Amino acid sequence: MIRLFLLLSPVLMALITATVWRQVFGFDVLQRPHWQWLKAYVHDYRTLPEFIAWSGYAAGGGLLLVLVVALALNSRAKARTVHGEHAAETLHGSARWGRWRDAVLAGLTGSKGVVVGGFRKGWQVRTLRHDGPEHVLCFAPTRSGKGVTLVLPTLLGEWTDSVVVLDIKGENHAKSAGWRASLGHRILKFEPAALHGSVSFNPLAEIRLGTDFEVSDAQNIAMMIIDPDGKGLRDFFMKTGFGWLTAGILHVMYRVMSENRRVANLRDVSLYLSAPTRAPTEAGGDAVDEEGLTRMLKAMIAFDHCLNGGAREAVNQLVHTAAQEMLDRAGAERSGVHSSAIVELALYRDPIVSANIARSDFRLKDLMNGDSPAALYLVVPPSDIDRLRPLLRIVMNLILRRLTAEMAHTGGPLYRYRLLLLLDEFTSIGKLEIFEKALAFMAGYGIKAFLIVQDITQLQKDYGKENSIMGNCHVRIAYAPNTAETAKVLSDMLGKTTVVQAKRGASRKGLEVVASTSDSLAEVARPLLTPDECMTLPGIRVRGKKVIPGDMLIFSAGSPPLYGRQKLYFQDRELLRRSEMPVPAQGAAE
Repeated sequence: MIRLFLLLSPVLMALITATVWRQVFGFDVLQRPHWQWLKAYVHDYRTLPEFIAWSGYAAGGGLLLVLVVALALNSRAKARTVHGEHAAETLHGSARWGRWRDAVLAGLTGSKGVVVGGFRKGWQVRTLRHDGPEHVLCFAPTRSGKGVTLVLPTLLGEWTDSVVVLDIKGENHAKSAGWRASLGHRILKFEPAALHGSVSFNPLAEIRLGTDFEVSDAQNIAMMIIDPDGKGLRDFFMKTGFGWLTAGILHVMYRVMSENRRVANLRDVSLYLSAPTRAPTEAGGDAVDEEGLTRMLKAMIAFDHCLNGGAREAVNQLVHTAAQEMLDRAGAERSGVHSSAIVELALYRDPIVSANIARSDFRLKDLMNGDSPAALYLVVPPSDIDRLRPLLRIVMNLILRRLTAEMAHTGGPLYRYRLLLLLDEFTSIGKLEIFEKALAFMAGYGIKAFLIVQDITQLQKDYGKENSIMGNCHVRIAYAPNTAETAKVLSDMLGKTTVVQAKRGASRKGLEVVASTSDSLAEVARPLLTPDECMTLPGIRVRGKKVIPGDMLIFSAGSPPLYGRQKLYFQDRELLRRSEMPVPAQGAAE
C-alpha cells in the first residue's frame, strides 16, 4: 500500500498543481496557446512566471513531505498474513463488543417481549427486549438483583401473553398481579401450603379418562411421584413400584368416579393405597398388613373399570395384571414394592395441601386457549420448597406434556396466546428430564422459556455437564458470577481478541552511560474479559439514597456480545406505578 502511494503521489501532486494554475491563474495545461505564452515569457524575462515558480516549490516540498511520512510508516513494525483467510488484525481472535447496531440486528430493540437488560446509547440506557420464540437463560447469583432487573420488568412490562411464574417468595405475585389483572388477564395463585388465598389444582384432573391417553397420563404422574428428585428409578423396588402405582392411580380414579361421581385426587390415592394396608407394630411403627393388602388386591381384580357404561378393557387389563402380579409375589418382596410406591404419597395427606389439590379451579389448556391470557404464579415459601418439590414437578411436567401434546396441521396456530415459563431458581424443582428435551421443540407450540439459575455448576449438578439447556437458549444473560467455573465459561463465551502490544528493550555495553533502546510491536491474543474480570463486574450499588444499577453481559446467538447495563424497575415511574396496583381476587380479570 505504501509503495503504491509513493508511485501515485507525483501524479496526484501534478494534478493538484495543474488545477490550481487553471482555477487561480487561468493557466490551462491542456491549452497549446498557454504553453506558447509560457515559452515567450521565459525567452523574454529569462525566468519562470512567479506563480509557476512558487507552485513548483510547494509541489516539491509536498513530495518531500510525502516521502518522509512514507518512509516513517514503512519503517514501523508490522505483520501481515502471507497465506490464509485471517488478516493480521484478527489472527489471534476477532471477538469484539457489540454496538447498538448489533443489538438491532439481534432483534433486541423492539417494544414488546421479555426484558433481557439495558444498553447504553448516547446518554441513555435503552431497555433490551426479546420477543422471538427462542428461549432465554440467565446466570445470576443470589442477591444480584435479578428480580428487580429482569423478572419484575418483564411481568410489569410488555409481555402481554400468558405466563407461568415460579415465585419462591411470592414477591412477584404481590407486585405484578394487579397490573396483569388490569390488562384483562386471569390471575391464578397456586400456593399449596397456604391455608387461604390459593386456587386449587388437581393434577389427576389432567388425566384424560376414557381416552387412549389415560394410561400414559397416569404413568407420567406416577413417575413424578415415585421419583421426586428426577434422579431416575434406581433399584428394582422403584421400577416395579412405578408400574404398581400407575395401576393404583387408575383404579382409584375409576372407583371414585363410579362411587362418588367426582374426579379423584392424590389424597384419595394415598388413603386408598395406604390406610387399608397398614397395621401398627408393637414397636409403635407401621408395617404392611398382608391380609389387608391381599383383600385390596382381590378387590382391584374384581372391580370392573367402566366409564359412562362402557368397560375400559385396557385399564381393566393393566389394573388386573398389576394386582395379580402383586398377589403372586413373596411377602417381603410385595411389601417392598408396595412401600416404594406409596412412600412419596405422604405429602398429600397434609390437610392444607390436600385441600388445595382436591379439585381444579382451572385447566392447563386455559393458559393458552382460555377466554383471556392467564398468569399462573407457583408460590412456595423457601421453608417448604423441599417438601413441595414433588408437587411442583408434577405441575411443570403436566404443563409441558399437555400443552405440547399435539400440533394442528390446519396452517393456523394451535393456541390463542403464547406462554412464557418464567422460572426463577429453575433448579430448585430438581431435574425435569422432559424439560431438557422439550426445549428443543416447545417453541413451535408457542411456549417460551426464561430460565434463571445462580451459576453453571447448579445447572450441571442436575442436568450434567453435557446438558443441552444452554445450547437451546438463544439469548444468555450473565451478572457477576460467584464461582470460578461460571466465570471461565463466560470468558470462553466472550472469545478472544487480537491486541497490539508495544515493547521497548534497552541494552548497554561496557561503560556506556546511555543505553541503546529498541521498540517493537507484537500482536497477541487476549480474552475480551478474563475470568477474574468477569467476577468483578460491577453489581448494584447503594450510595446514600441513590441506587446505582450494575453491569451485565448479554449474548445473542450469531451476534457479538453486549456489555449491558441493568434496568431497575423502581427507577421507571411507569413500572413503579404498575407495581403498586392492588392484587385482585383469585381467578379474577379486571
